[in-house]
Amino acid sequence: MATLCEVASLNNASLPLEGVKVCVLSTIPISTSRIVNRQCLGMVRAGATVTLISGNPHEGSKDKFRMRHFGCRPSAIGRLVSSPAILVPALAERADIYHVHTFQLVPIALVLKVAFRKHVIYDMFEDFPSMVLTRPWRPQWLRSLISRGVHAVESIACRSLDAVITADSSVLRQYVKKGARYRKSRRRMVFYNFPSLDVFFRGASVQSRGAPKIYDIVYSGGMSERTGTFVLLQAVTRLAQTGIRPRVLMFGYSDKPTFASEFMELARRNGIEDCFELLGRLPHEQVPEMLMRARIGVVPLQPIPKFLKNIPTKIFEYWACGLPVVASDLPPIRPFFRRGQYGYLVDPESPEQFAEAVARLLQNQPTAERMGAAARQAVITRLNVMPEQKKLIRLYKQILNRREHTWLASEYAVARTVLSGHRTGAE
Repeated sequence: MATLCEVASLNNASLPLEGVKVCVLSTIPISTSRIVNRQCLGMVRAGATVTLISGNPHEGSKDKFRMRHFGCRPSAIGRLVSSPAILVPALAERADIYHVHTFQLVPIALVLKVAFRKHVIYDMFEDFPSMVLTRPWRPQWLRSLISRGVHAVESIACRSLDAVITADSSVLRQYVKKGARYRKSRRRMVFYNFPSLDVFFRGASVQSRGAPKIYDIVYSGGMSERTGTFVLLQAVTRLAQTGIRPRVLMFGYSDKPTFASEFMELARRNGIEDCFELLGRLPHEQVPEMLMRARIGVVPLQPIPKFLKNIPTKIFEYWACGLPVVASDLPPIRPFFRRGQYGYLVDPESPEQFAEAVARLLQNQPTAERMGAAARQAVITRLNVMPEQKKLIRLYKQILNRREHTWLASEYAVARTVLSGHRTGAE
């Protein structure tokens, strides 16, 4: 039986990006899954040589992928001020394509395009103007002003660079308004943050499917009031009042260092401290194993501007692990639930509805398992990163004026064969 790793060992002559040098630029101080797992490694498997220059202090290289560090300051203003330092190492790469993340690097992207005539792509992986509005430590008038400024800068990038990529169609629409005059050569694409097959359907991920379920509920991602973690706490309080005391695993980052202590203190006051286990941010490779220890995934995001446009990645990761999901009923999420096939959508501000939906799944295990199995199958067949990587490869080739190649179909066929084998052996 072939493995997913064998996809990379196809005849090099057939690789669509063979000989292409890609330089990815980011101010983010960590190795995000979108940048590394979904994009950089996907392009390496397509034959490209990829260098990631970012604020991540860890450097290293493996095969055709290399990580380099540049001196990037931690704050948003610091990242903007220190961003010119990335230009010299970026130019030293002599890349065919520069793939730029984060709006602080838009001025650098414009310099690369205008002054040095490079092929440059801007990747808006978040709704940055809306993110600015969520910063409570700034006055409202200043947040609004900065948000409009970020939108203006990104609009310039959309008109000036070779291509723009977003993670959500609603974010893309706000930069491609009806009647706007954009040059036809400017390309736009949505690259959804669907799960990586390598991470969720190989090795330890497959072995973890048979592991015992030691948690009833799992939540992964940002932990704060805006992400609904306190709504989750209230929902668990209501479940406890009905005689259901679920075990809840929460892991990810928090907006402030005191979150864990404040959250657990409130849980103690409500008499449910023993229901929760809080962990910090985990390496992406460990996420599947942790998710598969639970029965239900929850996404209690609140209806703030950012979440009214961005699709939460965690939903697809839950589904990849065979978990039914109880999520906030928000516009970006709604189309993916297929009328309740994969879980329940509830009022984001209603702990009562969250508690009722969770109780329904915990008390009806066959329904929960059927929803989880259907969701996992949807990820295997449609909602995974391979179609997104195919779109990105096609975009690179269009920018470089390269011919399409049958490798795209052959890699997909190999991966589908591997997944079929995993399903047969694991079900």
